[in-house]
Amino acid sequence: SDQIVTNTVEATFLAEESVIPTVAIGATPGFSKVATHTFPTARTDCTNGTIAVKKVRDPGAAFAADGTPFGGTIDGASWGSAITFGGVTTPKSVNAGSHSVAETAPGGGWMLVGYQVFTNSSATATCSTNIRDYSKSAINAVTVTVATGQLTLVCVMNTRASPPTITQDCTTCAPLIVNTPTPTSTPVRPTNTPVNTPVAPTSTAVPAAASRARAPR
Repeated sequence: SDQIVTNTVEATFLAEESVIPTVAIGATPGFSKVATHTFPTARTDCTNGTIAVKKVRDPGAAFAADGTPFGGTIDGASWGSAITFGGVTTPKSVNAGSHSVAETAPGGGWMLVGYQVFTNSSATATCSTNIRDYSKSAINAVTVTVATGQLTLVCVMNTRASPPTITQDCTTCAPLIVNTPTPTSTPVRPTNTPVNTPVAPTSTAVPAAASRARAPR
């Protein structure tokens, strides 16, 4: 009759192996049953590393750290949950090699200063607070290198300036005087009103009879 045979197999596989081999489990001597088990998947993480992103506030910023969330991408895909100052993302598994990390446009008036990269690091490592240690490309991104089995930490610094204050030095300015125009004279009504008074004649007519009497003889 069939009997249940229990065997315990211990196997150790090297991390460098890309395919875990098939293991044959033999039955107890005297029985003909043989069980064969194939481990189902090949290892896919043997050539992977991880990337974590940490937020840093510029100590010279005009504003204290607030709750503004910051997001970004790794190779164009979201780096995970948004983080605030002092926060760090969950390490993201990536293939060993070069990768692009970019912060999306921050809000709250904060501006990107740049990136600082540590290879073979940890998510708990301390980022620099010196603004000179940070740089960025023309597209506000940074290219990082990830090694197999190692974590690359990307520190991202932001700053925020005070609103500009407009001032004017008027030590040599002339005072601004606004005058309301005042009439210099009172308008005078016209005085040459037309007059229709008859004018007396300059010569007097002589009667005809008198004129004849004075005529010479």
